[in-house]
Amino acid sequence: MSQPDNPNLSFGLVDNVRVEVLAVAPAISTQPLNVFVKVTSNATFSVTASGIPVPLYQWRLNGTNLAGANRSTFTHTNSQYADAGNYSVVVSNLAGSITSSNALLTIQPATRAEFQSFALRPDNSLQFLLAGDPGAACFVEASTNLL
Repeated sequence: MSQPDNPNLSFGLVDNVRVEVLAVAPAISTQPLNVFVKVTSNATFSVTASGIPVPLYQWRLNGTNLAGANRSTFTHTNSQYADAGNYSVVVSNLAGSITSSNALLTIQPATRAEFQSFALRPDNSLQFLLAGDPGAACFVEASTNLL
């Protein structure tokens, strides 16, 4: 170890130092849970894992990797019926990898639209108020002779 030439400086220079950190394979402490959402809603899955070095994440749907899904949480936005299935995550680092248990995403149909009220507008048109979930189908039929 060399000492500085200036006694007012307090540092040392060490050469050929090697520090090794033992790698620890990932372990999952909290598995992802099943999620139930209505169509067009967001579905979020999460996992808690540890390891040295810090693990990487890759979420999958029915065993197929999801592009860009590489954090400890994954949110599927605007869920559609085709998005239902088993979601899992592979947690890995240089010491190994582990796959979580499957978490089932169930997509529930939207609540159908229901008639709430109507009003006659100043231009003699009729205004209907319907209530229901986004994405629910609604059909309105009209007749000029009320048949």
